[in-house]
Amino acid sequence: MAQAASTVPYALHAHEQFVVEPCRAMFREITDKRIRRGVFHSVKQLEQAIMDYIAEHNRAPKAIVWTAKAEVILEKVRRARATLGNVNLNEALH
Repeated sequence: MAQAASTVPYALHAHEQFVVEPCRAMFREITDKRIRRGVFHSVKQLEQAIMDYIAEHNRAPKAIVWTAKAEVILEKVRRARATLGNVNLNEALH
């Protein structure tokens, strides 16, 4: 099966990555633990399965624990900014 092209630009700012990655992880978890295990005969059933999974997940939420040290994260931010300063964003997105 062909993989769909990402709609997220490759050259995101570092602070945006902190938002995007947990969202990707959540969708990956829903896909792996609920969607692939089910059979859905309508979009409405699929939507309900997703909402049920989220409701169950939110009954016992877990905090995000950052394992990287602040210095490591900030160094990556500096490198990303330096790299992005040298990239033409229009060329990077095409």
